[in-house]
Amino acid sequence: MHSRGPRGAYDLEICTPAIDDRYARIGQHRMRLSLMVSDDYRKQCGETDYSETREYMVNIVPKAICEVTHTISPVEIRNIICSENAGKIMLVHINGELETQLRDETTTNIVISDNRNRHNFAVTLYADAVYSVRIQLDCSRQYDSDLRQADCNFAHHVNVWIDLNDDGQFDASENRVYHQSSVNTEISGDIHDLQIFIPIIDDTTTKAGQHRMRLSVIRSEAYRRQCGNTDHVETREYTVKIIPRKICRDFSRLTYCSPGNFICSTGSSAIFSVQLSGEQNSMIRDEMTRCSSINNYEDRSHLADYENPHRQEPLLVGTNCNLAQNLDVWVDLNNDGSFDESTERFSYNDQHYDDNMKGYYDLSIAIPEIDEENSVNKPHKMRIILSRDEQSRQPCNNADYGEARDYTVHILRKSYY
Repeated sequence: MHSRGPRGAYDLEICTPAIDDRYARIGQHRMRLSLMVSDDYRKQCGETDYSETREYMVNIVPKAICEVTHTISPVEIRNIICSENAGKIMLVHINGELETQLRDETTTNIVISDNRNRHNFAVTLYADAVYSVRIQLDCSRQYDSDLRQADCNFAHHVNVWIDLNDDGQFDASENRVYHQSSVNTEISGDIHDLQIFIPIIDDTTTKAGQHRMRLSVIRSEAYRRQCGNTDHVETREYTVKIIPRKICRDFSRLTYCSPGNFICSTGSSAIFSVQLSGEQNSMIRDEMTRCSSINNYEDRSHLADYENPHRQEPLLVGTNCNLAQNLDVWVDLNNDGSFDESTERFSYNDQHYDDNMKGYYDLSIAIPEIDEENSVNKPHKMRIILSRDEQSRQPCNNADYGEARDYTVHILRKSYY
């Protein structure tokens, strides 16, 4: 099982088989994690030999079938109320691209056909992107108000399919839910928040254009175990339009200066997190940590973000040292291969705070007005410099304790929201 997304975060579920002393044994084992570019990326951007591997140790122990009551912590078990009245869909909401959104609000006293095709509701989505889907159920007929929050979500399961290849069928591979939060104590208990992943367009398994999207609500497995099988299912269909978004970043025509030879020693500063939220559901979320005593520079240009002019987006950088240091950011807005000190530099303005031996820096990245000098709808190099010495607060040719990283920022022509 695998999960994919453009934001740098992967949620996977791994299954440990039963111990049989042949294929699975008790004790410590090596676990290997590998990261490489996807087949979709290689098809569109060409071959690359990039890969990263890490190994960890896991200890597999048998699960006890019976436990003495006083040796385990008490676990709260939900007591599902068995009812013939299942929760009904009353809201479906998706924020899309190009000023589109899908918002279907149906009150419980409105009767719609069993077919429930609502193709007049349409939303535009980018390929190779993750979107949030919110589904709210009306469980007022099933539960009293004090029980609704605890049990409504737990008794239902929501799925989303998209007919990506337009073959008229919803295959198992076209189930788009890669993360589901069905029980969230911070929001109402009748709300399901899903994340759906739209794969890259390959003209075979995923095609550009309009597609049917099917949403279904059924009784959850926990409900069926306690209350017996039920044939309840509510289905709605909508229309989604999938459009491409270029994922390749090409700086081959530009030659940038070297940031210099920053070094990092044990106990010295090292960046452990870079986060920048942008438009079109894009986000740089880099949690890589590297501490080199030779050249502490990382080209992370494969991580990209989309920004609009006149919008201030927060950039948060975390370091493994709580001593105040210098953090500076440059964006090559006009794509001339250099970083201008007067027009392309962003500073953190002393927004620094500490948290248990870690330091955090808040910056506001404000893209200026688009003009003939600043290139639009193209990738731009963003350089981050963390340094101790005031003399090293420059984008090139430094020699100090610190770190340098490069990322990619796309400037959009207009705001989509």
